[in-house]
Amino acid sequence: MNTLTLSFHQDLTRYFPGEPLRGTVSWQLQKDEKQLTVALLWHTSGDSVRNQSVVETLNWETPGLQGQRAFEFILPEAPHSFQGKLITLHWCVEVTARKNKLSESKEFTLSPTGEALRLPEIE
Repeated sequence: MNTLTLSFHQDLTRYFPGEPLRGTVSWQLQKDEKQLTVALLWHTSGDSVRNQSVVETLNWETPGLQGQRAFEFILPEAPHSFQGKLITLHWCVEVTARKNKLSESKEFTLSPTGEALRLPEIE
């Protein structure tokens, strides 16, 4: 059975710029991987073209068929999570095991208030 699990320390989902985001990845794989990749990224969704930016990645070489490992990212100052009528910016951490065709992601909010900023509607 193939499993890939991603969790954040203390199940936190709200973070502030410059703060560490800590978590754990657990895996049980059927095929050996050359590496597992853990990525910190943001992406947009909504009516416009989807954008994505990978901020930082961690590559764990020859992870074995099963295991567990901690990760930590120091979060950038921007961009902040926001929600608007036409576009929303989401932050997430994603772990990928390419050979096993597995990925898992977990979203979180990054802003000075701990809440996604709300864009005002323009009439």
